[in-house]
Formats: sequence, C-alpha cells, structure tokens
Amino acid sequence: LPLHPEYGSKVSRFIGTKNTVSNIAKLKVEIERSIRADSRVKTVTINTSQVTGEHAVFELVVTPISMEEQLTMVLDMADSLQFQVRG
Repeated sequence: LPLHPEYGSKVSRFIGTKNTVSNIAKLKVEIERSIRADSRVKTVTINTSQVTGEHAVFELVVTPISMEEQLTMVLDMADSLQFQVRG
C-alpha cells in the first residue's frame, strides 16, 4: 500500500525460485510473518501440505483474537434515538 510499506508480504520474491528445503523454510517464515502482522490474529500454524516440482501448497490454521478484544467501541442508544460512539 502506498505510504504503508509495513503492510504486505515478500512472498512474491519466491516465485520462480527452486523449491529447496531452505527456500520452503524461508517461505513459511514469510507467510507466517505476514499473517501475524495483522493485529486481529492470535496464532498461526503452517504445515507443508505438498511440495512438488514448481508448486508448494501450505495448510494454515489461523486463530483470531476474541470478539471482546476486537470490539473496542460500544454503541449506546440514547432516548433521543441518536447513537453515541464510545471507545
């Protein structure tokens, strides 16, 4: 994203590289780093499902943070039917 260089991933750097043990390990680290950058993510588990020739397929288990943690604002409805946002 423009003006937000900390967002995104470097996964594209692995396109066209050989599926060596080292590259697969680095790719898994980058995938995990990218997902963990989202503050809504509590845990990430990455399993290598399949690596064949030019393809690598990963299985990911992502646990989000709780709803209580996600919701930081409370909507109150006053008698006047106006909404007030508190945070």
